Formats: sequence, C-alpha cells, structure tokens
Amino acid sequence: IDQLTGEIIVDADKNNYEKAWVFSEGLAAVMQDDKIGFINTEGEVVIPFQYDYTEDCSMWDFGIVFHEGLCCMTNAEGQIGLINAEGEWVLYPEYDEIWIPRFGHRILIKDSVYGVADTAGRIVYPVTYGYIDIMEDSFVLTKGGRRWEEDRNGNTITGFMFDDTYDLQYISHYNYEGDAVYSTSNYVSYQIIQRYGIMNRFTGEPLTPAIYRDVQMLSFSLFKVQTENMDWILIDSRGNVVN
Repeated sequence: IDQLTGEIIVDADKNNYEKAWVFSEGLAAVMQDDKIGFINTEGEVVIPFQYDYTEDCSMWDFGIVFHEGLCCMTNAEGQIGLINAEGEWVLYPEYDEIWIPRFGHRILIKDSVYGVADTAGRIVYPVTYGYIDIMEDSFVLTKGGRRWEEDRNGNTITGFMFDDTYDLQYISHYNYEGDAVYSTSNYVSYQIIQRYGIMNRFTGEPLTPAIYRDVQMLSFSLFKVQTENMDWILIDSRGNVVN
C-alpha cells in the first residue's frame, strides 16, 4: 500500500501472497506457498519463490530487506545467509544471526561466536571471536579473555581493553576486638563481558586474561579464582597457578 495515498500497489488476494515485507533498494520480499521471492515496484517477480520460510528463524527480528546490495535469507532449518539482488547466495546459510551493515561491515553470529563480513559478503574476521564491535575506522575484538582494537588493515591500535575494574581487598590483620581489618591491594580485577582477570593497579599490566568467573584475594600476593568448571584455584602475583 502507498502510505501517503492509501492506494493498493500490490494486491494480496490477486497474487495470493501470504506475507509481504517493505520495499528496500527497489525490491520487496513476498511469500507464496511457504516460499519467499522478491518483486519490484511494478509488482513483477524478479527473484523467484525459492527461499524457505520458518518461524524459528531469528532473522525476522531484523526484517527481510536489502542493505548495500545484500539481503539476509534463510534455509528450511532457520540458518541465515546473504543473497544479492540477482538471488544468488553470497554467503551460504549457516549463521544464527547476520546484522545490518555498520560502517561497511556486518556482524556474523553462530553458536554465540562472532565474526565480520564486509558489504560484499567477504569474510574479514572468521566466526571465532567472543564478541566484536564495529567502529567507524576500527574493530574492537574479544577472544580468549582478551580485548584489543585493530584498524582496517589488521594493525593493533590498542593492545589491552576492558569493560570495568573492581578493587581487590584482603585481610591484613585483626584488631584487638578480633575483627578483620581489610587493606586494598596493589591489584584490581578487570571485566570483559561476564568474565574477570587480574591487573596491576599501578602499571595497568594484566596478570591473567579475563577467563574467570570470580576473583578474590587471600593475602597481599595470593589470589583465589573460580574457573569455568566452577573449581577454585590459587594464583600468585606473577600470574602463576600455585594450586
């Protein structure tokens, strides 16, 4: 429908379309007999009805629309790929999510792991990262408890980044009443997403990657950290596992 005049542009009953999406870059997705195809602004089918529709696909939150020449499309299992304006697969459907372009690049997600493709569908970063932020002139990458920033040529701009830091305290002694007295240590825990590492407060140098569920201090130079398997281990001020 023309939203300004109210005129019906593509009639649903006449064409037996079960669903329709908005026009983008001159094309609109429509569904017929549970298959998705694309029409132009004259109502002519320009990409045949050949793509599977499933309610299980998370792509519908983003919409079936073209951005910079490519459109997200799904297979029968709900996996997502990218097609061009000729209906050809540029990225075969194997992803859980593909985001709309940001600064000329798209986020790819599979099994909660992140990668990046450019607007031509070429893989810039494989889907092996814990998280990726696309900035105007760079990428902020998170992997293996590390976060760093690279320029468009893959050169490191900032070698160590994190979300937040938290003071670490330990019991230094007990007062005459038997109460514990805490001292602030020379170290802090730093956070990347939902995991924690240990960093020197004064030098800013990390002792460990941010791979632990929790970090606590037992003494001036001894830490207790919880691993992914919920085990507790001891780490010294050099970052070495003690026990």
